[in-house]
Amino acid sequence: MEKLLLETFEGVNLTDRQKKLFSDVYVERIIVTKASKTIDVYIKSSHIIAYREICLLQYAISQVFAGAGIELKVHDSFELSSTYTPVNFWDEYKDSIFLILKDKNVLEFD
Repeated sequence: MEKLLLETFEGVNLTDRQKKLFSDVYVERIIVTKASKTIDVYIKSSHIIAYREICLLQYAISQVFAGAGIELKVHDSFELSSTYTPVNFWDEYKDSIFLILKDKNVLEFD
């Protein structure tokens, strides 16, 4: 059962801009693994959200668990309307793609 992100993590410290950006984002599922002390949060949005915004959200949520030694990861997915073409998507999300590649150390960036 999906629930809105802002309802699921009601006490998370977000800016007003972030609250607006994530206001219609749903949490699809949360997986907690005791053995590895990890929490995976899967979110779904009907609009593109920049990767840096997902990183900031991940940091804000992880602050709730600070000191507990828990690693938290937010996994995002988009359910976009047909108005998004591959070209539109690329134009809007290419900076995020480059950041993801840089973070994953897939390519060398000078």
